[in-house]
Amino acid sequence: MLDHLEIINNHYLIIILSYLLGSIPFGLLIGKVFAIGDIRQSGSGNIGATNMLRVGGKKLGAFTLILDVSKGLLACYVADKLVGHHAMILAAQFAVIGHIFPIWLKFKGGKGVATSFAVFCYCDYKIGLICIAIWLLTFLITRISSLAAILSFGLAPIVGYFLGNDKWLFIMMLVSSMLVLIRHYENIIRLINKDEKSL
Repeated sequence: MLDHLEIINNHYLIIILSYLLGSIPFGLLIGKVFAIGDIRQSGSGNIGATNMLRVGGKKLGAFTLILDVSKGLLACYVADKLVGHHAMILAAQFAVIGHIFPIWLKFKGGKGVATSFAVFCYCDYKIGLICIAIWLLTFLITRISSLAAILSFGLAPIVGYFLGNDKWLFIMMLVSSMLVLIRHYENIIRLINKDEKSL
């Protein structure tokens, strides 16, 4: 009984830590440190790497991307090494949730693309790389970041279903993809109206 309680408590701890790690708004912090200002007031209003690229340039965009990726990888790594596989899946899920719904920003965060790709790759690198390849190919053809994300995360659960062998990984990919797509709702409307801007 004690062992079961310890496992449950460890999983709760992983959920909390992963959420808090995922909720760190690196784009916002970088903007303030490098005197860009609040990037929520510029460009698309998003705190992620794509908007930082527009507002702060390539170097700050890359810096934001690296940090958003790193927090997803770190959450998965800690859970994987300290607790185990199922905790790693939980960490992946809540790192993404934290990025999209950060407590520090009244639950209005980024769109979760970079952090989701990071946790997909950690949990199953083949599936993660295929999803990234879909994003990259779409972006190279269209130069529209949002369209690349929408197509990639629209297909991600299908990729996970057919190539994965873990139902919990599939569920995590499904939930994360749905959240990313919901956060791209306005982009989808602009794409339908042919008003979406390319990079």
